[in-house]
Amino acid sequence: MRSRFSTAGHAAVAAVLAGGIVNIALVLGCWPTDWSSLYQALLACKIALVLAMTGLAVVNRYIFVPRIGQSNGTAVRAVRTGAIAEILLGAAVLALVATFGLLDPA
Repeated sequence: MRSRFSTAGHAAVAAVLAGGIVNIALVLGCWPTDWSSLYQALLACKIALVLAMTGLAVVNRYIFVPRIGQSNGTAVRAVRTGAIAEILLGAAVLALVATFGLLDPA
């Protein structure tokens, strides 16, 4: 059961990332490199936050979760800390997305 959930989670994350890339192409027509545009600068920050969040999720899933049964609680604390960091990063991403609705993408 856990491997099916994990596979579905991987597919969902891949679909969200692919959708984000398509959205960038449709809205901007290019990669966000115009740092004088507030929209593009915030979009670049959002991309960095999502990459960090995804990286933390991968570390939790493939490094710390397998160690939970073997350690004296260190892995559980690491997963908890990583999950809290992911939640905070996700909240920052949501705040940026809310801001995008107020800005001109050009």
